[in-house]
Amino acid sequence: MWCRPARQASSSVLGLDRIVLPIHQGVHWTCAVVDIQGKAVRYYDSLMGEDAVLARHLLRWVEDESADKLKQRWDTSKWAIEFPKNIPRQRNGCDCGVFAIMFADRLGLGVPFDFDQVVEAIRWT
Repeated sequence: MWCRPARQASSSVLGLDRIVLPIHQGVHWTCAVVDIQGKAVRYYDSLMGEDAVLARHLLRWVEDESADKLKQRWDTSKWAIEFPKNIPRQRNGCDCGVFAIMFADRLGLGVPFDFDQVVEAIRWT
């Protein structure tokens, strides 16, 4: 069991269109999206890395969550795994967290990525 309901509007997060997840990998932050409607997992890394293992874990989570919460077996074997490359890139070794937050913000709102390395310009006030 991966998830426990806590103030959720529905019994499973799989009722959402997409799930946006911040990913921490030791010393680096990235962002992933489980696109329920589009049947895809997308991994956004401002350093252009690809993590197929993480993507497969997310697909396994979808299968386990559907079996546990929905009492259905979702087959994710045909789902796409994507590593978008036309995304903002960081040019240093320390702004990955800001990029991950900005990816999550824009993906959650469904709007284009309109930011770049100028961190001062994207800080919330």
